[in-house]
Amino acid sequence: MSQEGKTLVNMKAWLDADRRGIPAFLRWNCPMNLRAGLRQKIAFRLGCHELQCSRKRYVKTRKDKCPCCGADESETIQHAMFECTAHDTIRKPFVARCIEKYPPFADLETVDRTRLLLEDHPPPVLHCSSLAFLNSLSASRGRLVGCPDR
Repeated sequence: MSQEGKTLVNMKAWLDADRRGIPAFLRWNCPMNLRAGLRQKIAFRLGCHELQCSRKRYVKTRKDKCPCCGADESETIQHAMFECTAHDTIRKPFVARCIEKYPPFADLETVDRTRLLLEDHPPPVLHCSSLAFLNSLSASRGRLVGCPDR
């Protein structure tokens, strides 16, 4: 047997010890079909996503208007998730599921809904469905704007 500390035999113990400061949603063993949604959540939280409010920082443009619905509003995370009319067909069933699973969701303003779904510890009953929604949202935006899915 290998000596302790000399090989990667103890890798799990080292990783588990070092992951104490990592948010729970990053330590979660995410199913394959939700990983794109988890990547989208991480991108939203880091501010390095494809929405116009982030892109205008690194692409030379002054436009941050939503390219999906054409509204004269900035394409922010909140707009994309809860206000953009181009995503109504995927948003309405998602919001209905959220209200069914987590009734306080119905009384929240859009800014609070956005914050709730993107926080470190969202309600467990909403976690998987929110990642599936973010995945669908990203795919829907990609189809509308002409960007390939990641």
